[in-house]
Amino acid sequence: MYDAIKGTELSNTLKVVGTDGTASMTGNKAGFIRCLEEKLGRPLQCVVCLLHCNELPLRHVFLELDGITKSPDSFSGPVGKELNGKVSTWPAKNFEPTENANFPKLPDDIVDDLSSDQYHGYRICLAVMSGYIDPDLQNLQISPIVHSRWLTLACRILRFYTST
Repeated sequence: MYDAIKGTELSNTLKVVGTDGTASMTGNKAGFIRCLEEKLGRPLQCVVCLLHCNELPLRHVFLELDGITKSPDSFSGPVGKELNGKVSTWPAKNFEPTENANFPKLPDDIVDDLSSDQYHGYRICLAVMSGYIDPDLQNLQISPIVHSRWLTLACRILRFYTST
């Protein structure tokens, strides 16, 4: 990035840089922002996407309860080991509904605009709260586990709950 702005007006006027919140971007020693500040010889204002912060509580709770990870796409603990595989093959069973009066009811135009993971997450939350999983939801595919996609993990945990 520095090579792209070196010698341009930006090398003298850049004041703000926006990134996601990963350590490779925000790390105070070798993160992208810190390295760019060193090359420019001045501090920059950082605008960091806070959407990634939504995932942090689940990540920390899950790792505390289930243990550390052993690879980028699997878990080593008893629950994590169960979350791999083709979710749509897990049979839906009777499960105890978990009510949440504060859960938002989204209008259809918003639901239609959600990503596939967000859509599945919203639908599986509604199913867990109602105590019933629609057959079409049961057959939806959920992306494989990747440690950078905690929404996928949340969907898999809820789908596991509906099948156990």
